Amino acid sequence: MRVITLGPSQSNHAWVLQQHKPQAEPLLVSDFDQGFAALLAQQAEHLLICTAHPDYARLVGQYQRLLTPIEAFVAASQPLSLCERQDCTRRQVDVMPATRFYADLSAYAQVNDQWPGVAQVGEALVQGQIEAGIVFSHLLSRHAEVLREVRPLGAPVDVWALIARSEQS
Repeated sequence: MRVITLGPSQSNHAWVLQQHKPQAEPLLVSDFDQGFAALLAQQAEHLLICTAHPDYARLVGQYQRLLTPIEAFVAASQPLSLCERQDCTRRQVDVMPATRFYADLSAYAQVNDQWPGVAQVGEALVQGQIEAGIVFSHLLSRHAEVLREVRPLGAPVDVWALIARSEQS
């Protein structure tokens, strides 16, 4: 069974797919507009999306007659942490929209919540493109020389939807 979900391979969507549908062959996409189009084009049988994803309501509504949720399950995501670079000045913290309220970010002058995913925030933090962000906790052990944990946030628990083409499509 081929399942479309959000990449990159380090993304939480790819991780949850592997944890809960290990038999699935993942087809990773860069955004869900591309993913829903690929599902309609029959490039896969299903699409996995977290219902907390900012695009979920829009896309389910947009494709209401063509695609349908066929399964929902509750799953914990990878543990998250609010992390900073060792040289952080707290000018800005970067997050993806779904994680915006997971922590008190008032210590930062500005919050940028326009990132497509936690994996991308983590990559930018490690590379020094940003100075703070909500990232996967495992980055701390891999990059202890440049990162420090401000606050562990634990593993968020969300509802995930498996979507398929409807009979009308």
